[in-house]
Formats: sequence, structure tokens, C-alpha cells
Amino acid sequence: MARIGEGHAVDVSILPSKGGMSNHFAIDTSGLPVPDRRLSCDTVSLVRTDHVVKLLFAQRNVVSDGYLSVLIIQMSFEAVRSFIHTVNQLNNGIEELEQQGRLQRGSLTEIKEKPDQSAVVTASLVMAGYSGNDGCLDFYYLSPFSVQRINLGNKVAVEPVVRVQLPTPLMVALVRALVEMAPSLPSMDSEVKS
Repeated sequence: MARIGEGHAVDVSILPSKGGMSNHFAIDTSGLPVPDRRLSCDTVSLVRTDHVVKLLFAQRNVVSDGYLSVLIIQMSFEAVRSFIHTVNQLNNGIEELEQQGRLQRGSLTEIKEKPDQSAVVTASLVMAGYSGNDGCLDFYYLSPFSVQRINLGNKVAVEPVVRVQLPTPLMVALVRALVEMAPSLPSMDSEVKS
């Protein structure tokens, strides 16, 4: 049973280890609620530090230079690797749309200006989807306490963090940058699959 405040309990399956000591588990994301907090962005950036990857989602100021707001989502290297694993199929459909000229290519932007507002949150699980030019990323968090309790039952507590709405080309550019970055990220023992 999850601790009060840890999030929503969803089904989890422990996957057999492939000869190592690592814990692999699959989460049934169909039972997760949509995050209450929402952000629309028109600029995306990516920063790697020694310990985390930071995904930056910004909204440009339309009446002057700079940014109205920037949301920074910190993710562990393991969480980034798991996200990349789940979005490989997404990329195949996108490439076909780009080749047909039905979807333009997006690019990341280095954010150098201080925004009017900013917030930093942590996420460890991402769900991605798109419909035409409308992309969406739902971010969730599994606390270390919740992960440690997986072996005690078939449920895990997952906390909804934020939904980010963005143009599909920017979402694809972010995923491609993460895929490119992945081989350089240090490996840890546990991995979450959704």
C-alpha cells in the first residue's frame, strides 16, 4: 500500500533481469490521471548537468523580447533512458510525415535570457503523444520510497506532475536530442518501462 501523498496507485509488473542485478519493471500507465498543472510552450531547450538532464519549456513574450515563463523539468539519466525506450515507435511515424512534407522539422533553442517566471520540478516518467501539429507530454514522478515498495506488491504510487502542450516538431526535436545524448549518460541499476 502506498503512503498517503505518494500519488496514484497503478499496476506494476517486475520484469525478469537479463543476467544483471538491475530491477526492471513495467507500469500500466492507462490508470494514470492527467496532471492538473498545464503549460503551453513555444520554445524547448535541453541542458545536461553532472547528475540530471534538464528539459526547458518556455513561452516567449509576444509583446517584447524574452520569455514570459520557463518550466524546468529535471530527470535522472535512468528516466531519460526509459523515456527514449518508449518513444521509438513515435519517431517512425514522425519521419514519414516529415518525408511527405506534412510536418516541418523543429529545433531546440538555447535559452539565454532570464524569464519573468520560472519553476523547477522533477519527473521520472513521461507519456508522449501527438495529433498533427499538436504535441503533448505528460510528466509523472515515482519517489524512491514508491520504487522501493514495488517488491512488496503489484502496485506503485505515481504522482502526476505537469502536462506540457507544444508543437509536435518541438517535441520531436527534444526526443531526437535526448536519443543523441543517451549513449553518453552514465548507467545505473534500475529502469522503468511504461
